[in-house]
Amino acid sequence: MPCEKERFDCARRFCDSYGLTGAHRVNLIETIVERLAHLVAFMRAQAEAGHEAFIANLADGHHLLYLADIEYLAAHRRRLQAEL
Repeated sequence: MPCEKERFDCARRFCDSYGLTGAHRVNLIETIVERLAHLVAFMRAQAEAGHEAFIANLADGHHLLYLADIEYLAAHRRRLQAEL
């Protein structure tokens, strides 16, 4: 698993590759958090609608990975923004 510095370097290269400005970089973390939250909501809605694949995904805890990512990003938002 890559160390934290390698993760920051990779994220910075991603931003550089896409030509993200300073404002876009500041908003990137919030955008990722929003998209992950929408993904989890979609998974839950699909499971509630009876879609077997999403029921299985939730039963297997796939959504918990996304929720953990949200927690990490929220807890480290300022540092991540500074590193980008």
